[in-house]
Amino acid sequence: MNKNNNDWKLWPKCTSYGDLLFKRAKGELPEMESSKSLVKVMKNIFKSGMSILDVGCGAGHYYRTFLKTWSGNLEYYGVDATEYYIKLAKKAFGDMKDRFSVGDIYNLSFSDNSFDMVISCNLLLHLPSISKPINECIRVAKKYVIFRTLVGNSTYIIKQVRNKNHGKEHDVDPADELDNNGNPRIFNFFNIYSRDYITGCIKKAKKNCKVEFIEDLNFNKKAIMKSHKKEYKGRMGTTRIVDDRQVVDDIICNWNFVKITL
Repeated sequence: MNKNNNDWKLWPKCTSYGDLLFKRAKGELPEMESSKSLVKVMKNIFKSGMSILDVGCGAGHYYRTFLKTWSGNLEYYGVDATEYYIKLAKKAFGDMKDRFSVGDIYNLSFSDNSFDMVISCNLLLHLPSISKPINECIRVAKKYVIFRTLVGNSTYIIKQVRNKNHGKEHDVDPADELDNNGNPRIFNFFNIYSRDYITGCIKKAKKNCKVEFIEDLNFNKKAIMKSHKKEYKGRMGTTRIVDDRQVVDDIICNWNFVKITL
């Protein structure tokens, strides 16, 4: 699919998800397990005072984990393509609302080498293509880039078809979720990219960088199940634990942090 076709951009409609992220940003709900895992990946490279750009920041909920860990000794900025999420981030962190802005990972509005570190978690899998986004994140970073995404031995381009059982924003009946040509009426990408492809995209953007894949196994299984049952109310399309693995509906999620040293 051409990225100029916006059929895959359902997040502006997902206000309830933004509201959930806002509660995490405010500390009214627990931190995401992925944000706690990210801090563990960052701990050996983080230096006090570093500038960090969070691409796909949502309501700024990862920043709350950073504050808890490093007591604000960092220069944090967040961008997200969904305007509603940025409004929530500014509401959650009013004293630094100017640090949040609407931004497109395909065309970041920052100069080269603007930030010590760029992070982007749980975003690449939802994009129709990742070569340009990876290039953009590397372009604006000085030292490090960290992605969290699904990684496999092969690449799978997956459309997660949505209906009203996935959330109140969707009004499509399950029996009508595909049109007469078999195309989904509402969907988001849920892609798995191979290590080889991700590495190739990175090396194309920055030939001499170091690339590390770190499997995300640092999660609290009970916390994820509690979130699935209580916060998401067991809704389709949310993460649960099956045989000690993170699973979304029928997909086993091999989450990896991709750490790039420039």
